[in-house]
Amino acid sequence: MRFVGRLTHGNNVKIMSESSLFVMPSRAEGLALVYIEALCMGLPIIGYPPNVRELSEKLDIKVGFPFDALTNSHLQLASLIKQAMSNESGFDVAHRREMLRRARECFSIERFHTEYMRLYEEVMASAEG
Repeated sequence: MRFVGRLTHGNNVKIMSESSLFVMPSRAEGLALVYIEALCMGLPIIGYPPNVRELSEKLDIKVGFPFDALTNSHLQLASLIKQAMSNESGFDVAHRREMLRRARECFSIERFHTEYMRLYEEVMASAEG
């Protein structure tokens, strides 16, 4: 286990590619891009419950384990980490690959480009109206 703190994007990708799990118990981040980056690397996440739920619903697949630092203890976090790293976690190679595939499809640059272009076209059409 490594506590890496703040990273540059290049270091972030390198460390995630060498990791088995992404843990960010912070409540202050909102839906941080780093959750999506972790999923796009095939990493299950332990994080703020609304974020874990929202991403699981968006991708229609279990993406990790909810943990609320305000109501849960460090011992509960340690237990979740052990659970996530176990063979019984449900995050076998096939599940991770499917999670990665769905995340990359849902959050791809191409998809964002298409969605933004459609939004701009709708705005322009309504302005011409």
